[in-house]
Amino acid sequence: MGNLNLKLTGIVAAAALLLTPVANAQISLQLDDGNGNTAYVTDNLATGMVSLNTAVGNWTANVTTGIGAPLLGSSFMDQFDLNSVNVSGGTGTMTLMMTQTDLSKVNANWWTAVGGTTDGSVTFQSYVDDGNTEFGLTNLVTSDMFNSAAFSSEDDGNLSGFGLTGLYSWTIVATIVHGNGNNVTSFDYSVKIPEPSSLALLGLGLIGAGFAARRKANKAT
Repeated sequence: MGNLNLKLTGIVAAAALLLTPVANAQISLQLDDGNGNTAYVTDNLATGMVSLNTAVGNWTANVTTGIGAPLLGSSFMDQFDLNSVNVSGGTGTMTLMMTQTDLSKVNANWWTAVGGTTDGSVTFQSYVDDGNTEFGLTNLVTSDMFNSAAFSSEDDGNLSGFGLTGLYSWTIVATIVHGNGNNVTSFDYSVKIPEPSSLALLGLGLIGAGFAARRKANKAT
């Protein structure tokens, strides 16, 4: 009985450690209309969320939010999200960028998902930068383009081929092109970088606990 309780306590402690939020990353947002008009904000207080709600050039409305650590993610999975609604006052291009720095899972798998609607076209690109640079565009991870409709897409892969050696940044770039005033593009873009080895260890531990509990129950009967 004592051994079983000790095993279960260890597994619960390990699970709690894996689910502990990460607190060291920093999120930044930037909007740029290509005509010298920009807006920028960074999460200096490490709250896990930054927002911009402003007109930029002839873009009459831009409501953009970036969410990451410590609100999203844990010690076994980095996670961050870019959400935006953009209304144009005429023909133009809007580039939105979100960075999360201080990522550390250099050989992990990654997964991205995006969905939204656009009256023009929108391109999404993700980059990783081994220098841990804000808005660093060193290595292109994924790219998708959508035109004049509702859209959604998912991509996945592994970071092992990008030569990452230490802390690195991940930057999402969304480029919106509108041909008329009052065109609207809205979207949500999510990135997850789980740690397979941590998940596997946790899974094995839970399976082991299940077998131990079943064995004890069988003995009792």
